[in-house]
Amino acid sequence: MMSTDPLSVVVSLATIFEELSIDYILGGSLASSIHGIPRASQDADLVAALKIADIEPLLKAIEDDYYVDSGAVHDAIEQKRSFNIIHLKTMFKVDVFVREIAGYIEQIFSRGESAEIIKGKSVYIYSPEDIILEKLDWYLKGGEVSDRQWQDVLGVMKVQDSRLDLKYLRMEAEKQGLGRLLLQAMDQAGLDGG
Repeated sequence: MMSTDPLSVVVSLATIFEELSIDYILGGSLASSIHGIPRASQDADLVAALKIADIEPLLKAIEDDYYVDSGAVHDAIEQKRSFNIIHLKTMFKVDVFVREIAGYIEQIFSRGESAEIIKGKSVYIYSPEDIILEKLDWYLKGGEVSDRQWQDVLGVMKVQDSRLDLKYLRMEAEKQGLGRLLLQAMDQAGLDGG
């Protein structure tokens, strides 16, 4: 019997993806909580390289414990967008963002790391730098008003501190039009621009 806390739900789905040889990476607030200051989250975000051939095996593997709309999965794969998987016992939602592993997404996957999120159980997650960039992008796209996104960025910066690859962060932030926000966040987090 599976534990029903959100982290166990994420581990369970990640294990299924691994068993089906579906590349995935955990992002969003769970990744920023792992790298930074933990906070409660209503859902989890997985980026996954799903293909049409993966639909039937995935649906079969999760049918007992999760709800997912097969049409939504098919549409998400065709249109490279997201769909939801909902854990039936807890109603915890996992947003699955379907992406091809190419370009910047390939870079995120290559920089990702395995993190033990519950004792003896690990999942593949965004690097601290890439979750900072993702959160800054969401903050910018949201009109620069989301305190949650901003606090997630600051939390990762404060916890990771000197371990952050600032050269990579600055380079990618400039490429993505996030340079101003990165400098602002670094200043608020007390990071030396080194």
